[in-house]
Amino acid sequence: TAGDKQLRRFAKRVARAPEQVLRYCWSGAPLWHSSVGQGPATPPACPACGGPRSYEMQVMPALLYYLDVESHAPAGDPGMDCGVA
Repeated sequence: TAGDKQLRRFAKRVARAPEQVLRYCWSGAPLWHSSVGQGPATPPACPACGGPRSYEMQVMPALLYYLDVESHAPAGDPGMDCGVA
């Protein structure tokens, strides 16, 4: 499926540097783990000044692992989607 293809692309890219916790690319594009639930292609304007915004940084799943976010979730919480935060 399209979702599987997107996940394979994400996994292949992350495998290049599995310890990577942040991706930085001024005016780049996020690396999505799924074709479902992606944000807008262009970020909305700044609500304070109306100026344009751009993609700059992406938190990767490895950081969420190192921060042990699952252990801090409330009881019964399904946990965080570790694809893209």
